[in-house]
Amino acid sequence: MIRETLSKEALDMIASLPKQPVVAVETLEHDGYDEEGPKSDIWDLYLVHRDTRRVTLYHREDWYSWGTQRDYKKEKSDKRDKRDKKDKKDNLYVEGLSGPLRERLERMLKERN
Repeated sequence: MIRETLSKEALDMIASLPKQPVVAVETLEHDGYDEEGPKSDIWDLYLVHRDTRRVTLYHREDWYSWGTQRDYKKEKSDKRDKRDKKDKKDNLYVEGLSGPLRERLERMLKERN
């Protein structure tokens, strides 16, 4: 599920950043189903900056059985934009995404221009 209404954890994490993103979406998936339902919430937060269209990805997990809730941590990306093949940094751009997530981010970027 793609969420434009962000969780409190996402809003708090974004507020702590020195440079605010132009677009932020959060995805929620579940893992470890059994007869009682999902065992965890898997959250990904995608932040996009208008000037570069670079996506910064953060990840966290809430595990019901352990009663743990982790803070967002920056994820490394294995996808790189053609412009940065020589760059040693991990980079992900809107163009490197696919499906509904890319479509949602593209629409949100247009709306905020």
